[in-house]
Amino acid sequence: TNPVAPVTATVVVSFIARAPSDPGLRVAAARAASPAGYPRFVPLSADAICFAYEPPQPVLRDITCAFRPGAITALVGPNGCGKSTLLRILLGALTPGSGQATLDGRDVRLIPPPQRAARMAYLAQRPQLGFAYTVRQYVRLGLHAAQHDDEHPVDEALARVNLADRASWRFGELSVGQQQRAALGRALAQLSRRAEGAVLLADEPLSAMDPRRALESLALIRDL
Repeated sequence: TNPVAPVTATVVVSFIARAPSDPGLRVAAARAASPAGYPRFVPLSADAICFAYEPPQPVLRDITCAFRPGAITALVGPNGCGKSTLLRILLGALTPGSGQATLDGRDVRLIPPPQRAARMAYLAQRPQLGFAYTVRQYVRLGLHAAQHDDEHPVDEALARVNLADRASWRFGELSVGQQQRAALGRALAQLSRRAEGAVLLADEPLSAMDPRRALESLALIRDL
């Protein structure tokens, strides 16, 4: 790690629990002090989050957790336990019934979207588009979110997710696993400026990839 410009991304990834006896959501995170060169503050946190789509049946109940920079935190649990819901609350896309998600101590919902996009990238489990973008155009959306127009991050991201030879394809022509890799490329482009305290929220981002590509993509996520 470059001591002058340390990589300080906070990565939160959800995974389906393999043990059928797992009753609900679990948060598995490194609790040790931040590595040398990393800030010790916790940029992203959830405090007493409660949420219900259909009250009074809560999906999340009193969830409190903190996500350290330079670490991958796993949200683990079976389908329907609230992993995706918690990620969307952390992103500011859902409003909790009580509690709050904060970024640098500020309620994420109160941070203007352009400022949020410069710091936070989101990978949906099933990327969807309402327009026939090419793969390059889709990855370039990450630059639009981060409000810069340098094409180099797009080329680099396409190469890193092994889709440079598919750049001119329509996004809908890709397999689901390739679409997940394109979504990772968009996130890499979005976070290419290495903003201090950048956050990647990933919702089962490897679920449709073959083992080789899943390992390669996990390595890219670790490198953030």
